[in-house]
Amino acid sequence: MARGRPRRTTGDVMLKSAEMIGWAIGGLEREIAATRERLANLTAQAAALRAKLPSGARGTSTVSSEPEPVTAGKSGGRRRGKMSAEARRRISEMMTKRWADYRKTKGSDTSAAPARKRKRRLSAEARKRISDAQKKRWAEHRKAAK
Repeated sequence: MARGRPRRTTGDVMLKSAEMIGWAIGGLEREIAATRERLANLTAQAAALRAKLPSGARGTSTVSSEPEPVTAGKSGGRRRGKMSAEARRRISEMMTKRWADYRKTKGSDTSAAPARKRKRRLSAEARKRISDAQKKRWAEHRKAAK
């Protein structure tokens, strides 16, 4: 008598794969039905709330019962409201004041900080000496390569 599990035949594997796919499809179909039911309940609640609005405030709904396809891009994002010129001016004044206060406090603290060192620069003579030395090294390198 052979030990271990019996070997599977390809027919058994295919049968079990098809069975698993069937279960997955069944689960998805149940989820779709439940989602449709929730959508119908929410639509009914929205209609009841719209009925409570005054007649002048009722408008056409921006939400349709059919789901819209998801598209990439800016159209799917959040819409931003327009800011009035006065609001922009107030924000600008507040930020200007904040930066001025920041610079005042920063200016008093900079005395304690070490001063930045000036960047050192090579003289023309030093640059020429370095260039000549490098040219000499490359000439020797090319000569050795031949």
